[in-house]
Amino acid sequence: MAPGAVTEGPSLSMREQFLFFTPMIAFITIYMALCAFNFGFDVGNFAGVQAMQRPAFAKRFGRYNDDKDLYALPSYLSSIMTSTPFFGKLVGAITCGSVSERWGRKMAILILACISLVGVTLQTAAFSAAQFTVGRVVNFAMTGFCIVVVPIYQAECSPKELRGLMNSTIQMVIIFGQTSLQRLRGKLTENDIRVEMAEIQADHANASKGDWSEVFDSRNRLRTITAIIAMFEQQITGQAFANQYSAIFYQQNGFVKQAFLFTVLANVAGVIGTAGTWFVVDSFGRRPILLTGGFLMGAFLYIVAIVSKVPDPTYAARQMMVASMCLFSAMYCVSWGPLSYVVLGEVTSARVKEKTSLIACSISILTTFVTSFTLPYLLNSDYAGLGGKVGFIYGSICFVMTVVAFLFVPEMKDRTLEEVDKLFEMKVPLRKFKQTRIEVLDPDVKEAVLHGGDAKGASVHHSEA
Repeated sequence: MAPGAVTEGPSLSMREQFLFFTPMIAFITIYMALCAFNFGFDVGNFAGVQAMQRPAFAKRFGRYNDDKDLYALPSYLSSIMTSTPFFGKLVGAITCGSVSERWGRKMAILILACISLVGVTLQTAAFSAAQFTVGRVVNFAMTGFCIVVVPIYQAECSPKELRGLMNSTIQMVIIFGQTSLQRLRGKLTENDIRVEMAEIQADHANASKGDWSEVFDSRNRLRTITAIIAMFEQQITGQAFANQYSAIFYQQNGFVKQAFLFTVLANVAGVIGTAGTWFVVDSFGRRPILLTGGFLMGAFLYIVAIVSKVPDPTYAARQMMVASMCLFSAMYCVSWGPLSYVVLGEVTSARVKEKTSLIACSISILTTFVTSFTLPYLLNSDYAGLGGKVGFIYGSICFVMTVVAFLFVPEMKDRTLEEVDKLFEMKVPLRKFKQTRIEVLDPDVKEAVLHGGDAKGASVHHSEA
């Protein structure tokens, strides 16, 4: 092989991967992950107060139920207060694309922080269901900004050896500091810095050049479809059932006093699952985790549905149902929860990155709205009354989405974003991304490719693994 060839080498060990985890990379990872904290807190808090029907909350925002002799949120109000905020998320996502493209990522992050302050203030001061919902709508607009700009920024800043870890972090909170420029630089050589600067300059040169017609043209159509699939399937899995309505579901199945505890346990399982993903996504890859996670999520939802179909399930059977809900949450947080953002950050073309992310995230938000809006009507006895049997619906969807992911989601582990561009440009079949080796025979040729120049020195080889 000619000197200077760039090839796909053997997979690095976890210890070798973490040598790339410099203080600056750690700071960016933590800071960007914090952008999503407020959204998670809002969802968890509202789900909890709905289920527990706290007297002050229920009396202020709910209606008096003559049959139960207490104040409670009726199904229609629960549906509206849970789903309507996703319109704010949609507006935020649409706005963020333009802001990020015109004024940059940092301005988008500053705006999302200011939006969050307004939304939280409105919710805290609310004296009516309408005002509380408006506050949630505003706060969710912050989330719309977050899901567009965070995956893009993290993918652009991360080395390929750690991109899966960085893009899958949502709640990692570590505090550290840097004391000098040398510490910021870490162990990078002059050549490392030169190559990295070339990549940054190439990305900057390509930014804002693509128009909307390029999103679905012959070069980017498959990439856009893959991004849409990743974000759509993230929300159609039934995660709203496990995350937003699980406490209510536990109460409906006789666990009145333990409902909040079980919700906390499911959240703990999710946190452990997410933390586990950080350590395996850059070793095992995206596809194996997504496919395994999707299948197991469907299996756990089927267990919930089968137990719910039994007329009088035993206490042990109901405990198994609770365990399945917790395991579903864990598998979601291992696989589709974080890795959809990883795929979104990696698969989008630099020329239309904001536009592609906007479309994919908008579809994701609309999907979340539909599932959140319909679930109270599917679950509650005064409407469809399916209860846990809704697991048959979402479990089947999980199995279908696993097949779709097998066909349309490529493996991008250990690939630079420029290598991903080249693989799509050469029309390499999606399922052969992992086995394909890219060689650039001259460093100057690689830099030319980064800047959109002639790639005559580049070659693509297929090898069966």
